[in-house]
Amino acid sequence: MEIEEMEKIAKQKANHKCVICHAEVQNCYELDKEMIPLCCFCARKYLGNPDIAKQLKQIRDYWYEQVQKAIQETGNTDILLGNIEEEPNRLDRNTVAIYHVVYETEGLEESAKSIYELLYSSQEKQPDYKRILYLDIDGHTDEYGRFDEEMIELQQDFIIGTLLPYFYEIHMPILDVKNTELQKNDVPKDMVFVKNDKDLMEYLSKQMPSGGYLIEKLEKKYYHENRKIVYKKNYNES
Repeated sequence: MEIEEMEKIAKQKANHKCVICHAEVQNCYELDKEMIPLCCFCARKYLGNPDIAKQLKQIRDYWYEQVQKAIQETGNTDILLGNIEEEPNRLDRNTVAIYHVVYETEGLEESAKSIYELLYSSQEKQPDYKRILYLDIDGHTDEYGRFDEEMIELQQDFIIGTLLPYFYEIHMPILDVKNTELQKNDVPKDMVFVKNDKDLMEYLSKQMPSGGYLIEKLEKKYYHENRKIVYKKNYNES
């Protein structure tokens, strides 16, 4: 197939949008003999970044799926992230894509810590950039395609309930969500994972006498202590 034809097909699959920032695109960029629809800003930023470049195909395929899903369900793609032209703050290009795959051998705690490390590293390397998380999950489903309880908690309680304030947008198998408030950039350095109320209270009792423990948004079951996030697991293993 000719390069021009490959580029035409790629742009059609992407709804003529950049697969990262979703701005309008005129060109595609070749990566390992495959086409990646990118705007010029994202191409300059990410094609030269080896940590991101190796994930571009996965990010591209994810966006292709979202476009196809929107067309099948509604007949148009206007619902995808709203009308970009009406979001001037989105056009500053200070955006970083974070991609993570939860493999079949990983559980809630391991996955949560990996995602948190990516979040903290992103803020350290590219301070205050708008962060967009792309999450894929390998396996972790029953015979009907339903996620197990740990992966539901990972997406609903940990990522949305705890980490959403630190992201601009989040895209997961069960839900796409955009932060309606300003992204927080004071990402605590460490995260502590406790498995039940007993472990949580033991941790709190040790911390309180030593300097004042700040508890924020208790109803969401996450707790901030100076430079640390404490997350209490909700799903109880049998």
